[in-house]
Amino acid sequence: MDKTLEMEYHRHLWQDWDPKAGLSRELPGVAAAELRERFDWEKGGFQGLSGEQEAGTVLFLLEYARRGADGWARGMAEAALERRGRTDSALLAYANLEAYAQTGRPVYRETACGMLDGAMKELRLAGGCFARTGDDTVSTAWNAQMVAALSKAYRVLGEETYLRAAQEARLFLKTRLTQSNGRLWRRWRNRTPMEEGRLADYGFLCWALAELYEAGFSVSCLREAEGLAGRMASIFQDQRGGFYECCAAEGCGAAALALSMLARLNAAGPWRGMARQQLEWLAGEGRESLDGLGLLGMVEELWPRQELVCAAREVPGWLAHVGEEYRLAVLAKTRGNSRGLENAAPCVRDLPVPEEGLRLYLCRDGVRQTEAEDLVQLSRQLSPEGAAV
Repeated sequence: MDKTLEMEYHRHLWQDWDPKAGLSRELPGVAAAELRERFDWEKGGFQGLSGEQEAGTVLFLLEYARRGADGWARGMAEAALERRGRTDSALLAYANLEAYAQTGRPVYRETACGMLDGAMKELRLAGGCFARTGDDTVSTAWNAQMVAALSKAYRVLGEETYLRAAQEARLFLKTRLTQSNGRLWRRWRNRTPMEEGRLADYGFLCWALAELYEAGFSVSCLREAEGLAGRMASIFQDQRGGFYECCAAEGCGAAALALSMLARLNAAGPWRGMARQQLEWLAGEGRESLDGLGLLGMVEELWPRQELVCAAREVPGWLAHVGEEYRLAVLAKTRGNSRGLENAAPCVRDLPVPEEGLRLYLCRDGVRQTEAEDLVQLSRQLSPEGAAV
């Protein structure tokens, strides 16, 4: 889609917002109401948005609906997904997985699996990376979206094939599209990396690494995500606090979402403040750059998930799915990774790994609240998450 038209769409959509109001819990509701006004119920979608932009909007609406909104929010999201059907959009695959997790409707699982299985069969190149239909160029941002979608598929469906594919694509991005100084290349073709990475590349890859960490619990993913977030700040952060790229709205929302997720995984890091600054900017003078992922980041910041730290000799196979089911930000601490995890997320230092069995620590902003010895105790202790927006 033409980026000028996309900017015009968002300019019109948020024209009634007060840019001086700042970030507040009212904004997601205002956004959802305005999206409802502009939803084409006859055609089932948001006319004027690309597949990726619409997928981000659908993800916001699904999260808004999950937190107690009336059924119309989920109805809009489902109508948009059904109209789009199967495409090569990784974000739409992710959105279908979220819809399946919320509704249990087989059509969303079938659509997501069809998209991801088709991508792994037809679009995957040597080395584990992906190229879009009809193109032999490897895009950093789109491959990052594939990593996020494949990680989500593993957490929701539990199929190891998706986790392995996500790990292989991540390795390709690290070895072929990351420079020796840690900066990103934008694309790769004919064994040659090209163009300096843009905000979208950093934002989406940072988000994807956080998603992958909560699927496979490799501490290196978390460290890499934090390092990338720091480089993103050094390159794109304005003196006023926002992350943006001149003449390009793409990536602003992904950056906000990535920073919000990192803030949940490492409460002691600088990510909460950076996320807040980016979201304040998007809620104010940067509102023309506010997309569905940015709105999703707002929900993550304004109604944050609880954190779960699982301390055990080995990471239990059910941990990723439990985090998905209960909407928790999950960290896994073992005897083998304790030192690395404590460096990446210092909030886990005072949470010991037991000699036998496991401990499940529920936290808020890195502070331990309760603990459990098994899943039964954990389910009893979890207060209902997702209070009404």
